[in-house]
This record gives sequence, structure tokens and C-alpha cells, in this order.
Amino acid sequence: MEKSFFAHKETLDLLNKRISNFEDRYRQNIAIIGKEGSGKTFLLFHFLNLFFSREKKRKTEERKKAILPVYLELKKGGNFEHFAIQFIKKFLFYFLGTKIELQQKADFKLDFLLRQSKKYFPLATADIVRIKNYLKDKKIDSAYSLILKLPHLLTQESNTKLVILLDEFHYLGHFKIASPFSVLAKEIVIQKDVLYILTSSAVNLSRKILSQKLSLLLGNFEVIKVEPFGFGETEEFFKQDNPWITISSLCRNFLIAFTDGHPAYLKAISKRMKIVVQEKRVSHISFTSLQKCLYEELFLEDGRINQLLSERINNIKSRHFDNFICILFSLAEGDKKIAEIAKKTGEKRKNISKFLSHFLEKDIIRKNGLLYGFKDSLLKFWLNNSYRLKREDLSFGLEYAKKEFLERTEKAFLDFSSENKRDLSERVKDLLDCWRNEILLINNKKHKLPHFVRVQSLQDLSRSSKQNKEVYLVAQAKNRSWVGKIEKRKVGPKAISEFIENCKKVNHKYKIARRFLIVLKGIEIDAKILAKEEKIWILGIKELNFLLDFYGKSKIVIG
Repeated sequence: MEKSFFAHKETLDLLNKRISNFEDRYRQNIAIIGKEGSGKTFLLFHFLNLFFSREKKRKTEERKKAILPVYLELKKGGNFEHFAIQFIKKFLFYFLGTKIELQQKADFKLDFLLRQSKKYFPLATADIVRIKNYLKDKKIDSAYSLILKLPHLLTQESNTKLVILLDEFHYLGHFKIASPFSVLAKEIVIQKDVLYILTSSAVNLSRKILSQKLSLLLGNFEVIKVEPFGFGETEEFFKQDNPWITISSLCRNFLIAFTDGHPAYLKAISKRMKIVVQEKRVSHISFTSLQKCLYEELFLEDGRINQLLSERINNIKSRHFDNFICILFSLAEGDKKIAEIAKKTGEKRKNISKFLSHFLEKDIIRKNGLLYGFKDSLLKFWLNNSYRLKREDLSFGLEYAKKEFLERTEKAFLDFSSENKRDLSERVKDLLDCWRNEILLINNKKHKLPHFVRVQSLQDLSRSSKQNKEVYLVAQAKNRSWVGKIEKRKVGPKAISEFIENCKKVNHKYKIARRFLIVLKGIEIDAKILAKEEKIWILGIKELNFLLDFYGKSKIVIG
């Protein structure tokens, strides 16, 4: 685990910092959210490994006063009684371990742990007996309320601080409890010696719970979004996971764009690569080998990615399956408005709106203004080119669907390769040509994207005598223009000042309504402040790729 952990280092550093602050009496509860397979659980386990490694090095007396971490996992369809018993057993086991030596094993019975704990934690064990009676009498709400008080009692009786890591916390809402999150919120406020680290794969739902149900009286949760791997992290992942396999930069970049750097997809493809190169007795992944990997992962029934995506679709099935799936197919084809979906599917707008709300809740799609689209570009590809093909193919052995899938995968690769060779300014120019007065939310701010009548890329906008003439983009809409530039190096204050001055020189000619900078390698904080003061729109690679994907164009992958 130590070797393969290289992503999410900032989040790991933040967790360690919050633990250090907690030792010094400052408590900041944390919520880590990110779609399934983004590496949240792996991150927690790595954090716990580091934590226990540090604790082993501490002296016995120091360890008794140390912070105790307890990891709890909730699962879909879980039974409340099972959750309650596991909750109690885990807490008793770890707290009892601060008093006596216990051998780590999975078969400790609750009654054994209770007998051993009674001497050290009389108040907590008395409440556990009451909880057992509540469970026996099916008094779920009473049992739940008392269970959440246990951490406070145990910290008081042991004089030990506690960190609770609750994985997929949103599943608390699946239990038949009157107000699961409100009850939890009250306990969190009281329990000063308990730090909560919550995680969730249900991004939209968890944000809603955190803002409405877990909005605390004294300090809300610090929300951390776990993002997919970046370009450098993806490259490092392949190097570490398959050190003896080589892959061309074009194939690697295609995979980054194809998967959006999603760890679960990359791990599945990487594992498939090992199998394919062993079968072919080679050590290099060509596109032919990569195509075979994608076919086996996305098309075949036993493909891990096919199973993951099939499960996501099965989780949102309804009684009106045909209507529901045809709406997904319409979205996968690029339809973004309810009117467009209604025209293609023949479904009533009211029903479409209901389905779209359901998809939003399940984190399948995103809504941006009045427009809808998939969050996951690989899910979009799979729906169109695997799931739908197999569903509609009547040929024996799905031969037609297989042939189509391979052809479409090759086309996707060739399109990416072709775009990859084009000049960046030309690709951005094409993107600006697609705008039709849409209003999109980008970085929590609304932006109207005008319908430009003319977009051109110009060299030497400032008529300077520089040998390396810079390319500017000028997009004209009626009598006003947008002027922008692509910066391929990290942007500092000097670059912002020069851009401002060059725009001033041509303002009389183009009547500039808005200035924008595309910063491919990021921007320094001072430069960002200056740009904000000057009302210059800064687009990073993430925002640029969001727009490219939104308008159906190949993403830009940079090293």
C-alpha cells in the first residue's frame, strides 16, 4: 500500500493536520465526498495504517492518552441490528485494547467484550445492555439514539480522544429511523472529544445532508471533494502498477481522456493489460492491445467496468424501464434540453423532468442551468456503444454489436489522435464557434456564452517586435468582442499585466466586452488576485475540458 499511494496527498496531509489540531484541543469535523471508485476508502485505510504505525513508536504511557481511531463501514441494504452490534463490538474492542492486551481476531462475541469491559467502562456497558433490550423489543429509534451516545461515554470513562471514520455515512438514511442525521448532529455538537470523518459516494445526496441535516451549531463539516487522478498521477499510476509494461504517450493520454482519470476504471484496465500482454507475450501496449482491453472490460459480461456500470444502471431502474432507458440514450447521444429529449423519445416533459430529477439524485447526470449531461463520460460512451448495442442486437452471439463496438472504439481513438495533433488555439477557436448563448455554471458562477458571429486567432495582437509572436483569440458578437489567450506555462503577475496592456492597445478596434485567459499549467495566487481585480475570466485545464466535453469535443491532455 505504501508503494502505490501517490494520489490525494493533499487530502492525506490535511487529515494529518486535523488530527494534530485535535490533539491540541481544536476540532474540525471532515466530510470526504467523491464518486464511487475515486479512492476514498483506500485513502482512509492508508491514513489508518500511517496512524497505527506512528502509535506503535510511542511509549506505552503516551499511547494510553493518545487518540483512538475507529473505522465503520455502512453498506447499501444493510440491516440496522447488524450495524448496531458491529458498532458496539468495534468500540468495545478498541477501547478495551487501551486497558488490556487483546489478540486481533474477528470472532469476539459481544457478551465476552461486555464482561471484560464492565470493570473499565461501567456506564457505557450499562447503556449497551439497554440497547440490546431495545433491539430485542424492536425499539429502533431508542436504540439508535443510545448507540450514538456511546462514543461520548467511552471517551469520558477512558480519558481518551476518539476519531470515528464513518464510510458511506449517507446509508444511515436507509434505516427505518425517524431522524437519523438530526440525532447524529446533536451528538456531534456535544461530543467535544470525538472527531468525525465521514465519507460518501453519493455526492449530491451527501452535500444535501451536510448542508441541511448536519449543519451544526458550532462549526460545520469541512467538505473535501476527492477528484479523479490528474494527468501526472495517471502516468505515475501506470508506472507503478505495471512497471514492466510500456504504453505510448498517445494511448496513455487517450485513456486519461477516456476515463477522466477515474481510479476504478484505470485499475480495471491496468489489470486487464497484464492479462493481455501475457497472452500476447509482449511488454508493450499498442492500440490493438488497448482496444482488446477495452472490449473485454466494457463489452464482455465479466468485464469489471461493464459490471460496475451495469450495477449503476440497475440501481436506478424503475417500473417504467423502457421510458427511463430511452431518456438515458437520448442524453448519451448529446441531447441536453428537456425539449430535445421529449422530441426524440416521445415522452411527456413532466415525466422527463421527474426522471431527470431521479438521475440527479443518483449522481448519474449533472444539471447546468437548463441543460443536462452525464457526469461520467465513460458511462456515456458505454451506454451508447456497449449497453445499447447489445440490447438492440438480434444477431447470434452479438457479432454485430461486437463489430460495432470495436469500430466505434477505434473511431474514438482516431478522433482523439487527430485532435491531439491540432494546434491548441484552433481547438479552442472551434469550441468558441459552438457557443449559442448558453448560460452555464462554472466554478459556482454563471457565465453566458455568446453566439459569436466570427472567431479568429491572431498573431501579434499588440504589434510588438517580439520574435516569438503570441497567438490571441478574438471572438466577435455583434458590436462587441471577447479577447483571450492560451498560456502554456504557469502564469505569474507579469503575464497578467502584459495581457492587460495588450488588450488596452486594441480596445478601440475590437471594443472588448470580456477578456479571458486559458491557463494550462495553473496560475500563481498573486496573478489570480490581479486577474480577479481586472475581471479577467481564468479557465484552467479542468474548466476547459468541461466545456470541450459539454460540446462533444475531445479533451485536452497535457503532461
